[in-house]
Amino acid sequence: MTERTTNGILLAGRLILAGCLLPTAIARVLNPSGFAVTLATEGLPFATEVAAGAVVIGAVGPLALAVGVLPRATALVMAGHTLLTTLLLHRFWEFGGVFRQAEHAAFLADLTIVGAMLFYMQAGPGDWSWSGLRRRLFSEGGGAERKRPAPRGGGRALKAA
Repeated sequence: MTERTTNGILLAGRLILAGCLLPTAIARVLNPSGFAVTLATEGLPFATEVAAGAVVIGAVGPLALAVGVLPRATALVMAGHTLLTTLLLHRFWEFGGVFRQAEHAAFLADLTIVGAMLFYMQAGPGDWSWSGLRRRLFSEGGGAERKRPAPRGGGRALKAA
């Protein structure tokens, strides 16, 4: 596979994943108090504060994902956020019949997003992202390169020897 194809696939994957997360994020941004009430009915302490944090993560995360900013941190935070809200809001094991099936399907769909975030964390955003742009600018002399000072104590190589 060519580099261009790989970068196109990574970009498409990021945009699709962000698109899957945005509807929920928009709904929560438009009605944060409703989300706080939902969390409170599930028995979560400090539901208002947790809802506020979840709204911020849910709104900023998909945008950071789409642009490719801080890919590993974004993936880790979004995977954790999605996993926690999934475990809290889609407890299919407490239901029966049709409700159980619907909650189980939502649970599995959200777990799929967690898995996709883990893949994104490993694969990275590709060159067609903010991180890729920064890497190109600073590695190809397009910007002022900052040299890191040598580590104290000889670095890893000397410590391992």
